[in-house]
Amino acid sequence: MDPKDDQKIRFIMEHFQKDSPFDVKKELDGDVQSALHWIGQRSAEQVRTERERIISDIERQGARMWADGACDAWLNKCSHGAREVVKGVNGPMFHKLAQSVAFDDMQAIQAFREGTAFCAVLFFVVCAACVRWQAYLSLECWTNAI
Repeated sequence: MDPKDDQKIRFIMEHFQKDSPFDVKKELDGDVQSALHWIGQRSAEQVRTERERIISDIERQGARMWADGACDAWLNKCSHGAREVVKGVNGPMFHKLAQSVAFDDMQAIQAFREGTAFCAVLFFVVCAACVRWQAYLSLECWTNAI
């Protein structure tokens, strides 16, 4: 065998014994891990029932916030003149949901009322809330967070 072939084979063998630089090892967020554990202990029907209960509870609370004037009071503090644009935003509910999942940028929610680059904030808040709620909606502890 040619000595260069031997070097090539050795190089390849050494390469395959090393960890791949393209293998990204990620750890799931603790909320996601808890949700997966919770889901794993229940049937699909139990998970759907609990999700429906939580969503119904959120909808009831949201309707109550509109009915008792909390949303209008929040919207009345709009300082950027765009109340017409954000008139459907339930600010108190956004705030409550964000607190219940320990969302770490409450200013993003206030931006609806106080003004900022509106589209960027809307995108950021919706994306962040969706990711956090995918995990959280499956957890039993919603009623304890309220």
